[in-house]
Amino acid sequence: MGSSFVVYKTPPWSSSSDFIRVVALKNGTNVYMSTGYQRFQLQGSQYVTRQFFHNVILVEADQPVLVIKYSQNGDYPTMTLIPPTALYLTGETVIISEVPGLSNKQQYLIVVATKDFIQQMNLSSATPLTGTNMAAVVVRVPDGSKNVTLVGPKHPRMSFIAYSYLTSNTVCFQTAVAFNQLTINRPCSVTSGSPGDHTDNDCDGEIDEDVCSEYNYPFTSDCTTTRSPQRGWREPDIWGQEFTLQVPDHCQRSLTDDVVLLYVTARSGISAVQVALDTPADLSKVKKTLTILSTDNYRVFNLTGAAIKGNGSKVVSGQTLHVTASAEVSVILLQVCTLIGSESILATRLMPCDVLGSEYFAVTLCNVDLCQIQIAAYHVGITEVRIRVRLQDGAAPFTFDSVEYKNGEVIAVSLSQYQSLQLQSHERDLTGTHILASKPVAVFSGGRYTMFQKMHMSNGFVEQLPPVETWGRYFIVQSSPVTKTMNKCSSRLCLDYLKIVAGTADTVVYVNDSPYTLTTAGDFLEISLLAVYSVVESTKPILVLQLTQEVNSIALSGSIVTARDHYLSTDRVPVPVVDGVAMYLMISTGHTKAQENAVMVNNKSTALTLATTLNASFFASSIVSEDFLRVSSNSSFGGHVYSSGNLMAGLFRLAYAMTKINSVCVLSKGVPGDNKDNDCDGQIDEEPCDPAELAT
Repeated sequence: MGSSFVVYKTPPWSSSSDFIRVVALKNGTNVYMSTGYQRFQLQGSQYVTRQFFHNVILVEADQPVLVIKYSQNGDYPTMTLIPPTALYLTGETVIISEVPGLSNKQQYLIVVATKDFIQQMNLSSATPLTGTNMAAVVVRVPDGSKNVTLVGPKHPRMSFIAYSYLTSNTVCFQTAVAFNQLTINRPCSVTSGSPGDHTDNDCDGEIDEDVCSEYNYPFTSDCTTTRSPQRGWREPDIWGQEFTLQVPDHCQRSLTDDVVLLYVTARSGISAVQVALDTPADLSKVKKTLTILSTDNYRVFNLTGAAIKGNGSKVVSGQTLHVTASAEVSVILLQVCTLIGSESILATRLMPCDVLGSEYFAVTLCNVDLCQIQIAAYHVGITEVRIRVRLQDGAAPFTFDSVEYKNGEVIAVSLSQYQSLQLQSHERDLTGTHILASKPVAVFSGGRYTMFQKMHMSNGFVEQLPPVETWGRYFIVQSSPVTKTMNKCSSRLCLDYLKIVAGTADTVVYVNDSPYTLTTAGDFLEISLLAVYSVVESTKPILVLQLTQEVNSIALSGSIVTARDHYLSTDRVPVPVVDGVAMYLMISTGHTKAQENAVMVNNKSTALTLATTLNASFFASSIVSEDFLRVSSNSSFGGHVYSSGNLMAGLFRLAYAMTKINSVCVLSKGVPGDNKDNDCDGQIDEEPCDPAELAT
C-alpha cells in the first residue's frame, strides 16, 4: 500500500471499460484523483469505485491506500493490483515472455515510467499524465517473439513499472510483472502530537478524536484543533491565538534595508492581550513580547535586521516565526524594501494555525526574477510534504536543495516542527504547483522582484494561501482605485488582472458571464478586468488572485480575492504608514439594498456605488489619512487595504472567514432524495435505487 499511484487504461484504449477501486487502511484518509470531481475521505476498510475514461490517471492519498483496477474487455474481466510509485524500479532488466498456444491472442507490455525514462529508451507513442512527470506506453508483443526484454537505465530519476496484459478466446489476464518488494508502510508507533495534527498519535485507529485541555493535553493523545475561549463555536476566521510563518526573500541586496514588521491588533472589548513572538528552533534570533492595552489600536513587532528571511531555494532551519497571544488577535506581515531602484512592498494578512490545511495550490508571478513558495511546519514531530511541480510547457528546470526538478516531478521533504522551506524558480511560473502535507502547514507564495508586463518597475507580492477546503465559487471584484481614476484605461499595461486557479478537473469559470474552461486541477486562467466592477463564478471551487498594475507608480501588487461566502460584518485593521505611499480602502458587498449596505468606517457612513446587475455594491476611498480603521456593516463585506506610490504598491485583505465551504466529500449512507452526494461522485440523487438495497 502506498500514497501515490499511476493507473493506466487497459489496451486497446479505444474499447475497454475500466473501473478503479481505492481502499483505505486508516480512518480519515483523504484521496485525490486527477479526473472529474474526485476528492473524498475514506474511513478504515472503506472503499470507493469509479469508472474512468482517461488513458492515464493519478491517485494520491495522505495515508496508505490499496488501489485495484477492474477491466472488462470482451467476455473476460480482469482485476489488477496497482503498485505505488514508491515501488517503481530503476536499473533493472525485465523479460516479458510470450504466452504460446492461444487462439486469437493479443498480448501487450504496458510500461508506466518517468518521462526521462521514456525519452532515454526511445519509446514512441507515449501518453503523458497531465501535470506530472509520468507517462504510459503500450507495446504489442509480436506473435512468435518468445519474449520482450526491457533494460532500465541506472538513474534514480528514471523509474518504471511494467504490466503484462493478455486476451484471447479462452483466457484474459493482466498483472504487474516488474516492481520492487519493499516495506514502505511501517507499523503505527505511539508518537508525540499536537492538537489538529491529523495523525493517529496513540495508534487507536482514530485521528484527532480527543477533546484536550488547551495547554495540558497528554502528548500521545489525538487532540482535536484547539479553539480559543473567544471563538467558542463561532465559525473560524483570520482572528486567532497562534500563527506561524516563514518570512519570504525580498530585499536581497541588503538585510538592513528590508524593513520587516508584524502589525498585531486585538479584538475590541479586551482589556489587555499578551503577545509573544519568537523563532522556537533558534531563540537567539527572535524572542520578543508586547502587550496590547484597551487604549491601543494595534502594536508592532519590528524585525528589521533579524536573520529570519528565506535565502535561496532550500530547507530553512531556525527562521520560522511563531506568534502566540492570550486572546484572539489579527496579524499583518509588512515588508518594505527602501533601496533606490529596488523599492518594493510585500503585505499579507496571516491565518491562525487552527484554520490551516494539508492541501494547497500555489499562485505565483515572475516574468522577471523569482517566483517563490514558502512552507512552514508547526506541528510536533515530522511533517511529510509532497510538492508536485507545475511549470509551463517548455519551461527549463529549476533547483531545490541543489537538485534539479522538471515539470510534474515531486519534491518530497520531511520538515521538523518549526522548520520551513523556500522554493524559488527564476522566471518560471509555479502557479498550479500542488502541495500535500501529512499535517496542516502554513503556505505562502508570490514573486520577489517581479514584473507583469515587463514595463513596470520590479515589485514583489506575497500571499498566505488558503487551503483548498476553504476555496469558494462566487467572487465580487473591483479594480484598484488608481486604475479606476486613470483616463481611458483600456490598455493591457494598466488594467487590473485576475489569475484564477482550478482545484478540480473540468472547472468552468464565468467572468461577467463569459465562460472559460480549466480542464485539470492546477490549470489557471489569466484575464484582464475590462470592467471596473466584476463578478467571478465557477462550477467548482477556485482560487482568485487580483493583480494591480499602474502606469503612474509603475508598480505591481497582488492579493487573493475573498469569496463572498467568507465575508464578515466587522473589522479592525491598521493602515501601515510608508513614506511616499498613499493608502486606500476597498469594500465590496453582496447586496444592492441601501439599508443592508450601510458600511461604517471609523463611525462615519460611506457612500456605496450600487451595481444592480451584479447584485453587489462597492466603496473605494480617497487617500486614507488615519492609521487605523474600524469597519462595520449591517451585512457582510470583503475587500482590501491598498497602497500605491513611490514606485511600489501593496495589497492585503480585510478580515474574512475561513469556513470549509469546499471540504473534502465524506462517503456516507443515504436515503432517497436526501439532496446529498453520498457516493462523492460530484452528483446528487442521480441514481434510481431500491430502498432495500441502499448502500452509499
